[in-house]
Amino acid sequence: MSLKKRGIGLNDLVCSVRLYYYIKNIWTNEDQIESFIVNLANSAEPEKLIDVANQVAQLSRSESIPLEDLEGHVKRKEEEKQRLEKEINHSRAILESTNVDIQTINEYKQLKAELSKHHLSSEDPDKLLAVLTNIKRYQYYPKKIVTEFSVSVSNR
Repeated sequence: MSLKKRGIGLNDLVCSVRLYYYIKNIWTNEDQIESFIVNLANSAEPEKLIDVANQVAQLSRSESIPLEDLEGHVKRKEEEKQRLEKEINHSRAILESTNVDIQTINEYKQLKAELSKHHLSSEDPDKLLAVLTNIKRYQYYPKKIVTEFSVSVSNR
């Protein structure tokens, strides 16, 4: 059957010959190339497969990594990525803890300033707690609190 009847033009023939010489020059087994092309043709996304193969070749050239070492290189990079992600998570936890500590310090400073406005001190928290506990014991009822305070002052 002639090439014309098969719909193969001169440009197609030139392209095929050029591909043949590429394959011949890289010393690749023709059966492997044909198998690769069949797999590409049967692939759901042949363009993506070709892109990945090109990326692998480009990475091998740009990083000066032999193809046989590329798998190990990728695994090391994945391990490094996981290690860095753990470091990031650990650093975030420290940062959150530090933010909580800073918030607690700010709340303490605010309490101290508020106490200072009323001429109270946080230096003796036991006395302050005793006063607050007694006020709570009297259910915050002012008359009971004043009566108890009066009794306390008169006993001194």
